[in-house]
Amino acid sequence: MYAMVRATADKPFLFVTLALVALGLFALASASTGLSQAKFGTPYEILIDQLEGVVVGLVLMLILSRIRYRTWKKFALPIFILGLLILLVVFIPSFGKSYAKGASRWISVGVLSFQPAEFTKVATIIYLAAILDSHTRRKKTNDQRIIPFVIATGVVGLFLLQQPNISALIIILASAAIMYFTSGGRTTHILGTIVLATVVIGSFMYVSGYNMSRITAFVNPGTDALGKNYQQNQSLIAIGSGGIFGKGIGESTQKRSRLPEPIGDAIFAVYAEELGYVGSLALLALYVFFFIRGIMIAARAPDQFASLLVIGIVMLIVVQMAVNVSAFTKLIPATGTPLPFVSFGRSSMVSFLAAVGIVLNISRYSRI
Repeated sequence: MYAMVRATADKPFLFVTLALVALGLFALASASTGLSQAKFGTPYEILIDQLEGVVVGLVLMLILSRIRYRTWKKFALPIFILGLLILLVVFIPSFGKSYAKGASRWISVGVLSFQPAEFTKVATIIYLAAILDSHTRRKKTNDQRIIPFVIATGVVGLFLLQQPNISALIIILASAAIMYFTSGGRTTHILGTIVLATVVIGSFMYVSGYNMSRITAFVNPGTDALGKNYQQNQSLIAIGSGGIFGKGIGESTQKRSRLPEPIGDAIFAVYAEELGYVGSLALLALYVFFFIRGIMIAARAPDQFASLLVIGIVMLIVVQMAVNVSAFTKLIPATGTPLPFVSFGRSSMVSFLAAVGIVLNISRYSRI
């Protein structure tokens, strides 16, 4: 077995990513017109903002697809530290922006603003892939490998809890656990880490009161119909009213006044209402193909670091998709997690497209 450098990156993985981006722009164009008109006086302002993120993301994807993947291992620690530092910037009054319930998740510099947690997700995956690969090469035992893994994820967790951004933390932890398992980690270690994380996050939510009402509302769906249960209930109405083939493009009624976040985390409900069960399955099928193709690239990766890096990036996107769809089909409590490549959000778009560029570079070094 040896690595072969291909002339081009994996085209199916590239095409499915571009298809998700294109479908996302299509969905956003329909979901955002009314809100954009009311807020900016033009139906296209939100779509134009998203297009800016797409352009920047695609440029980064192209650049990173040409940078040899092992570069990221060399600079994994500085990248990780940078990811932690920018999480702290949100607490500096001159730069940080706070929103509902005091959550501090954005950095604003002049007319530019971005969500640092999106960069930190990718930075954490790069660092975890590097340390797991290094520990394997040094033939460290599982008991030795789990300690730095827990420390790294724990530090990220503490930083994200301060914002607070629990949904981002859960997505990182789920992706990290899968990376650890595929690197040869013990199932008992993973289960122990999950229990520890659950206790810490649950204790934080209980003590701070943050989002406990969402869990209470989820457990008792008949209560607070106009409060915490409102968006999920309206999402179910939107999805159900779409039927098999949907109401038609631009014909969603829920997006006009009933869904608080029709361009954000609730965009899947708008999409399902307009394109129906068939359209929803087509969108989910693209994510499934994205996952399968990503795992194929990981399986043929030239070394463990490359394989773990691909798995981590792919799982970040797929887990986030699963969390979003599950929340708006009421399988889990509401999370406020955007749908990758579809929901409005330039920070998420740029970060994920840049991460795809790394995967594309790895796909050029396939084992045969």
